[in-house]
Amino acid sequence: FNPSKSLTYSPSCREPCYFDDYCNKCKPATYSVSYADKSFSSGTVGSDMVIFETGDEGITLLTNIEFGCAHDPCYNGVLGLGT
Repeated sequence: FNPSKSLTYSPSCREPCYFDDYCNKCKPATYSVSYADKSFSSGTVGSDMVIFETGDEGITLLTNIEFGCAHDPCYNGVLGLGT
């Protein structure tokens, strides 16, 4: 996932920022997680829209899905979806 190629991506900020004269840049929220197999992922947190094609040739649109976006170029990451 490349946030710069998304028109709907929004970074999650550590604290509210109103983008005025006193605060013109968001300090991104970060995450770090390690797994049982000793692999790990870390990066920033953001939200975007996710579109799924359905079995009846329709689409399902989910908005404001928050996720971690890793910044290590050596790994593509792991996507976990739950209900």
